[in-house]
Amino acid sequence: MNLKMLFVATIILASFAWSSAARAGALPTEVIGIFPPDVAEFAFADLQQARSLAWFPQLQKKVLPDQLRQFELFLASPGMDRDSRVEQLAWALVPRSSASQSPQGDTGSQESVIVALGQFSPDSTAAYFKARKRTAVNVRDHSLYPLNGGSGVGGTLVWFVNSTVAVLGERKQVEKSISINDNEEPNHKYSAPPLPLKLRESIETLYNL
Repeated sequence: MNLKMLFVATIILASFAWSSAARAGALPTEVIGIFPPDVAEFAFADLQQARSLAWFPQLQKKVLPDQLRQFELFLASPGMDRDSRVEQLAWALVPRSSASQSPQGDTGSQESVIVALGQFSPDSTAAYFKARKRTAVNVRDHSLYPLNGGSGVGGTLVWFVNSTVAVLGERKQVEKSISINDNEEPNHKYSAPPLPLKLRESIETLYNL
């Protein structure tokens, strides 16, 4: 997804699912504070509302990050907490670190940083990995869990900030989010006004939703 597409995604999602963030005039502060300062555009989706829409499957396929489906399948794995779920999603594109490996030969100069909000159980995840003898990636006092079953090199990892916030991305970006959360690096300062609902019709027409 390029910058233009991400901007369009923001408009699509904001037209029906911005309500909770719009009432506050911006994305939740705790979410903003996790993103690095070089973010180009934000997209935000209230999935609790979005899932009730008839055209949500198309939206999921065309707009929402692929890592969301991967994360939801992980949360639904046998042995994981059955009450775990993603309720809201915020994501952004950032310049790819020179040390990052592009997944599956992708040579793009950008990568996604994704913040999921919902109900999670970090303890259940740790127990799940231990029971299956899978290895988590340890970064200082934090555990990063590979979603692809590997070592996390070149794949997506999840880091649970707490029981309601999780960060998904490539290792270097997740490590950067940890440094930001620990106040070792600057975070992103951003405030977005609510977008007009009339934009929804034009975007729906554009994507035949």
